[in-house]
Amino acid sequence: MKKVKNNLLIIILVLSIIVAFLLIDLYKGFQIIAPEDLVQSRIEDDLPFKPGEAVSYKVKFNGIYVGDINWEYLGRANAGDKLTDVLSLSSDIKILKLFSIKSKDKLFIDSKTYLPFRIEREVNFLGKHESIIEEYNQEEGYVKISNIGPKGRKEKIIRLEAPIHNAIALFYFHPKEKELDLGVTSYFTLPTQEISIKVSTLEMLDTATGEYEAYLLKGKPRNFKLWLEKEKRVPLRIEFPVFLGKIVISRVD
Repeated sequence: MKKVKNNLLIIILVLSIIVAFLLIDLYKGFQIIAPEDLVQSRIEDDLPFKPGEAVSYKVKFNGIYVGDINWEYLGRANAGDKLTDVLSLSSDIKILKLFSIKSKDKLFIDSKTYLPFRIEREVNFLGKHESIIEEYNQEEGYVKISNIGPKGRKEKIIRLEAPIHNAIALFYFHPKEKELDLGVTSYFTLPTQEISIKVSTLEMLDTATGEYEAYLLKGKPRNFKLWLEKEKRVPLRIEFPVFLGKIVISRVD
């Protein structure tokens, strides 16, 4: 059961493999970003995406439709002392009518470095609800994770060598600052593991929204494949092995 849960949670990490957010003050010192702050930021000319720009994905397990993932760019807002780009991701996954997971994420990405600053996550796995906040301190090299679940509140600090990445932020932002040279492998530190991503080929990919020129990236240790649209660098398709099969996430609009 634990292994199945971990594999399903990877879905959320790959994309919150994940439009409501954490609007209740569960944590002391947590300042909710007001809607007007986002509106004011929309006049800026250097935004990485258009505010309100959204992408939807269908998720299949061994070729069978099992759920949806929806992504949206909300604009820019101040979070603490950082100017951040704000993303939302929501997912609703059910496999074999036995395992279900729902997640709603809000991500605050440092607008200068494209590194994660704060992530607020609500997860419902098999009817059990958890609220999670990840706070990234890139200067001091640690991630603080606060978790509230059925057994109460837990906190832990993971110390790592900076820069510390998050999979969603990495796929949507960091590649914009990197040259994607064919054959080159890059290495990244996530809170729970080190990963490598190799730029394999540049090829045409047929999707539900049309044909795109896309980079095929191959990652380890999960042996995932990511097709990244050449111009906007938005994920078009992701494949990775999980317990008893393979998950495929494909863009549909």
